[in-house]
Amino acid sequence: MELPDFWRDLKEKKAFRDTYFLAVALILAFGTLQTTGTALDTEQPVVSVVSCSMYPGPGEEGLHKGDILIVKGTPFEKVKEGDTIVYNVPDRIDFSVAGQDYTLVRNDSSPRPSVDTPVGKVSLVQAQRVSEKVDRASILVDGEKTVVTEDNGYVFEGINMDVARIDSMPIPVVHRVVQKRDSDLETKGINNPSQLEFEQDVTPEQIHGRVSGVIPRVGLVKILAMDFVGFNGDRPFVFDRYEPCEVEA
Repeated sequence: MELPDFWRDLKEKKAFRDTYFLAVALILAFGTLQTTGTALDTEQPVVSVVSCSMYPGPGEEGLHKGDILIVKGTPFEKVKEGDTIVYNVPDRIDFSVAGQDYTLVRNDSSPRPSVDTPVGKVSLVQAQRVSEKVDRASILVDGEKTVVTEDNGYVFEGINMDVARIDSMPIPVVHRVVQKRDSDLETKGINNPSQLEFEQDVTPEQIHGRVSGVIPRVGLVKILAMDFVGFNGDRPFVFDRYEPCEVEA
């Protein structure tokens, strides 16, 4: 069957051929990498760097936005300080009711954790990152749904609830190990001014593995494409979400 004229014309243009073969190469590359989870002993064999938290300063080794990372599953006892690891952050809320402290952690084994408090049963439905500085959570208080934010106080039936901490991260975190203990460890993004709360107690169950290889900048195409089409809810056909990295720390 002959190709339509417009397709033949496109194929004869060098720019189209280059773009076409690059797209095919990327699809094949990602397809191959995504099948390596068993060999690399991790559920996250490939991740993309989408933030500036590991952007290197002068003379430092770090990661650039758009880098593709190869992740190797690594036993917790073999993870060392200085390693760059990939881990998930489960939804979590720390709060107090009438002076009593409570913590709820939402994960696969506990999709809607709950606890009895003086205001009734409190359940964590979902936590959400609104921005780099604001997290909020949907909770049920005695069956009634409400939304709370970090570092704020609320009153239910005349009883005070103070929300001290909310953690939420929809994608895996890629940060450097700065302290290792017997049962947990701490991480920090080398370009972040300070640690985030969830970095202070990373447990073995959260860790997908250690970064074992880097494919520079390939994922930048995906980041720019998502920005251009308005995938994140921003204006389509305008590059208004992508910001080049700068040294912050």
